[in-house]
Amino acid sequence: MSSPAWLRKGSPGWLQAAAEKAKGSFKSLGQRRRPNNTAVQWAVAKPKLAAEDINDLNRQLRKACVEGKIMDARRLIDRGASLHACDEAFERTPLHFAALNGHVEVVRMLCARKADPNARDLSDLDALHLAAERGWREVIDVLICDCNANVLARSTNGRTALHHAAFMNHEDSVAVLCDFMTERGMIRVVTFHDDRFAQDQEKNDFSKLTDNWGHTPLDLAAERGHAHLVTLMEGRRLKRPKAQKLVTPAGESGQEKLRRTPRSFPGFGPIGGGGGGKSRASATSGSSKYK
Repeated sequence: MSSPAWLRKGSPGWLQAAAEKAKGSFKSLGQRRRPNNTAVQWAVAKPKLAAEDINDLNRQLRKACVEGKIMDARRLIDRGASLHACDEAFERTPLHFAALNGHVEVVRMLCARKADPNARDLSDLDALHLAAERGWREVIDVLICDCNANVLARSTNGRTALHHAAFMNHEDSVAVLCDFMTERGMIRVVTFHDDRFAQDQEKNDFSKLTDNWGHTPLDLAAERGHAHLVTLMEGRRLKRPKAQKLVTPAGESGQEKLRRTPRSFPGFGPIGGGGGGKSRASATSGSSKYK
């Protein structure tokens, strides 16, 4: 039996039917091979991720912290870069590099990711030492308030962050550190008598903050000729008088105490008579004749 004319080989109908058949076979072939292609792609990508060196990620993180690229730093941390990995030259962490270069937002982000603010490098310097040495006041604020950095941490030569700020003449950093340490009682306050003004004054005492050579931050500022820092750090002020507590006899009210206590005014004696000078009554009567 012969096939219809429209299905004969070479006819337009035969060509259309052959094209549809080939299209269907290619489609089924693609559906059948798609899982294999996905598996091949996954197998090719997996060795690339596994071969990526973690040390390279850590190096990229430290570089991003040096340059202040916070988005790159976040991405690298999410990919597995360590916040505690140190470089080979100085053994500094990413937080060291961010603080050294004054990148406040990067420092805040690293602290939120639980970076160690008290990590030390080869010279026992932490991030606060480096920020104080460069004079980054805002970084110092973040390290102290958000990261709870140790303000009294000592380097290899026995110096605190305040030593470094005073030595390098960073007035704002010195002011922040002095205020914080005074409020927390880390700096002792002593009283002395000023003969020029014949009055008692108070000032900050740095005798407990000595380095390995016996130098206080105040000594370093004076040796470098930073007179304004010496004045700022001493913080001389008048001694605050202690509040006197009013003691009244038992059973006596405050008003009775007030009436019993003589009060005096300039030019007059105590009210109620007694003592030298004019009383209020005599003063009033004496002035009435001029009216």
